[in-house]
Amino acid sequence: MRLTNVEHGHTPAQKAMLARIAEARGDRVPDVLLTLFYRPEFFGLPFSDCLEEKLRGSSDWSLGEREVFAAFVSSKNQCVF
Repeated sequence: MRLTNVEHGHTPAQKAMLARIAEARGDRVPDVLLTLFYRPEFFGLPFSDCLEEKLRGSSDWSLGEREVFAAFVSSKNQCVF
């Protein structure tokens, strides 16, 4: 199910940023970015803060190990992001 607001409910500044991202990628913007930009105070910023803490916070795993693990899980989920 695709939500129209997540695809089209962005501010002009967000639309400009998303257009630059799509141009740089040579492809459409990944859905996760559309979601992060849509209502960032509700989902985008809290999710990004949590992700940053998990990838950069204290851990028995090195930063590289965490990045590889995240890439592995994404590939298993067939997620290109």
